[in-house]
Amino acid sequence: MSHTDFFIAGFTPVSLIDYPGEVAATVFTHGCNLRCRYCHNPLLVTGRKRDNKSSEFFSYMAVRNIGAVAVTGGEPLFSDHITDFVTFLKNDGIKIKLDTNGFAPARLIPLLEKRLIDYAAVDIKGFCAEDIEYMTRTARSTEPFVKTIRALKESGIPFELRYTAWKKPDEESLFWLADFARDVPVALQFLQRSTPLLDKRFSPPMNKAEFYSLKALFESYFGKVAVRE
Repeated sequence: MSHTDFFIAGFTPVSLIDYPGEVAATVFTHGCNLRCRYCHNPLLVTGRKRDNKSSEFFSYMAVRNIGAVAVTGGEPLFSDHITDFVTFLKNDGIKIKLDTNGFAPARLIPLLEKRLIDYAAVDIKGFCAEDIEYMTRTARSTEPFVKTIRALKESGIPFELRYTAWKKPDEESLFWLADFARDVPVALQFLQRSTPLLDKRFSPPMNKAEFYSLKALFESYFGKVAVRE
């Protein structure tokens, strides 16, 4: 694989927060199968960011002792050559963390079967088909998300769920999720407006106090709940 075959829209040289427990470089891919209203990387999602940073990234990795890479987007699973890219890094002994929206299980499963992923973070876009359709504006079912979680659990690879708090779920919604993901760590993320969102009309419906009250609600269903702002 040529270093420029995999399109890298940008990268963060060092991150202490993107890969739990690891000092990592963070790679941003472009393109996505969803159009989430709260997305804060609209240029990545729509594929309009065309400046490929692959050569810069690999040059950086060649001279720095970085043992982990977090791959985010966009949706990395829709990037061309994603398998070649993570294989190249794994062959160098680098750990891979994948961020995914949970709506591409058919693309994720081959990576899991080849043991190319060391850690994953899966977004919770909603708790029912209606919520998911409203937020993503493309997906209309919970089925791909459920398949993603079950595939990750079967693989034995550690992973977490992430919920960007755009609404407060009811007890029935949390019961539905806990039924197949009770033992998975959950990270609650506050919806920021410091950068432009894909849907410019969308406003965060929660204040900080309401956001922090979610933690207690989630803790009644999940064993490990973290808050990230």
